[in-house]
Amino acid sequence: MSVDGMTSVPEPARIESWIQTLIGFEDARVVTVAPLTDGLSNVTCRAEFTDAPVAAAVLRIQPTRGIFEPYDILREGEVLNHLAGTAVPVPRVLASVSDPRFFGEPFLLLESIDAAHMPAPEADPATFAADLPAFAAAVAAIHAIDWRAAGLDFLGVPSSPAEDSRARSKPLRGACRRSGAPTSRC
Repeated sequence: MSVDGMTSVPEPARIESWIQTLIGFEDARVVTVAPLTDGLSNVTCRAEFTDAPVAAAVLRIQPTRGIFEPYDILREGEVLNHLAGTAVPVPRVLASVSDPRFFGEPFLLLESIDAAHMPAPEADPATFAADLPAFAAAVAAIHAIDWRAAGLDFLGVPSSPAEDSRARSKPLRGACRRSGAPTSRC
C-alpha cells in the first residue's frame, strides 16, 4: 500500500470491499480505477461503479509526507461540506474516513464532477486560455462568500499577515530540512 512512504492507488478489489460497507453501495461493483495525476500531494484516483448510487467517484488518500505538511484531508472534507451551501463549485463529500485500515491513511470519497480547475501549466496555450476563465470565476466565488456565514470560522483567523505567513511556512521549512536540502534553501 505504500511505496517510499507514499500511499499508492489501491486495487479495485480493495476499494470495492470498502465501498460495499457504505449505505447505498452494498451491491456496488468497481469497474475501473484510474489515477488522476493533476494533483501533487494526495493520491487521487477516479473509480467507476455499477449498481451504485453514483456512476463514478474520486478517492483522495492523505499522503504520509510531502512538501505541504502537515496534511489533514479530513479538514479538507469539512471545508468542502461547508462550501457546498455556497456559490463555490465543489464536489459532494460521499465519505470522510479517519480509519487508516482501509487505505493506509485517512481519505475522502468525493462525487466525480467535470468542473473548472486550475489549468495545468504544461497545457498548450490554447487549452490553458480556454480553462482560465472558469477557474477565475471559481476563485472569485471563493472570495465573494461570507466565510462566517458559511461556517468556515473553524479554520481560524491569523492576527496578522506576517503570523499567517510564519504559520504556513513552518511545516514547509521542516519538510525542506528533512529532505536533506541545503539549509540555506529552507
